Amino acid sequence: MLFSIETFLKLLYILDKNNYTNSELIGLGHNLKKAFNESKLDKQKFGMIFKIISNYGYTEIRYSAPDLVNELNSKDKYNKYIYLETLHSELEELHELITKIIREKFNAPKYTDGLNIHPYHTLDPDDKKTLIDDCLSKGDPNFSLNRC
Repeated sequence: MLFSIETFLKLLYILDKNNYTNSELIGLGHNLKKAFNESKLDKQKFGMIFKIISNYGYTEIRYSAPDLVNELNSKDKYNKYIYLETLHSELEELHELITKIIREKFNAPKYTDGLNIHPYHTLDPDDKKTLIDDCLSKGDPNFSLNRC
């Protein structure tokens, strides 16, 4: 959850720009609330995500927030998850929003796949920027994020 939220917010930040620098992304760091605000998302539409990142810091979520885990796993009297369904829905909505932006920005109407982010953390900062720039290249007539 945490990695998805951070990745989606930073991706929205990048997609909103024509140019960016590594220092801008580093400046966002793990400050999810700042990344949320920079991505200009609607706090009502993505209320569960905003509530989580407003009440818990990145490190707290990652290492020491058993209350959050317990709260997210809460069930109602019908044995349905109270918060997880909403969180899941908001994360799907973020993915759809990003897909729509990519389709429009890069004239890739058939783009439907998610990003392959698994090797990202093993790259040095310059290679990360090269990978992102390559994936978002406007110069590729056969544009596809599948190749990244």
